Amino acid sequence: MAALRTLPADIVLEMYDRPIAATLGKGESAPQAVERIRQRLLELKADLHTIASAPIPSSIAVARMKQQIAALADRGRPSVLNCAELGSEVEFAKTSVQHSGMPGWHETHEVLPLIAWLFQADLEQALEEEIREIADDASALDDDERLKRERAVLASILETERIEERLIEASEAEVARRADADFRAVLGLAALPAPAR
Repeated sequence: MAALRTLPADIVLEMYDRPIAATLGKGESAPQAVERIRQRLLELKADLHTIASAPIPSSIAVARMKQQIAALADRGRPSVLNCAELGSEVEFAKTSVQHSGMPGWHETHEVLPLIAWLFQADLEQALEEEIREIADDASALDDDERLKRERAVLASILETERIEERLIEASEAEVARRADADFRAVLGLAALPAPAR
């Protein structure tokens, strides 16, 4: 299988030696059981998508927003050093831009960083209110919880694919193996790094 070529050369392959609960329901044939298991795989993959697309907690969003505004404010802080020491002009933050239809680059003052420096507290408060108004903390996951749930679902997917493989074998070639079947389930290998999907 192509996925095997992606494994490190020094990895140790071990066989999966735990029982696999590949049982048929009452009056169920092996092909029917495979279809049932594949429906379960679709459900698990939908769970994985739900986890991946869950929003972050509003507290984390607010913290990241404040970091962004603080960085903007820092960039927009005018320099008054030469004004205080030499009587020259206050220096405001500038950036280079290229205008459509005009050759070369042109310097212009940065407005947004200056606004962030002038009104940092007000801007942060307004944005925090906006974030908390639309936040869905009931469905939110922080990075640790998201990773924990993803690992649990991935483990369930692999175990379900092992059951699928056992049922395919029991069907005596009545059911074709999926092209994207996990090679660990097909070859009966213990848990290894998950193959690329």
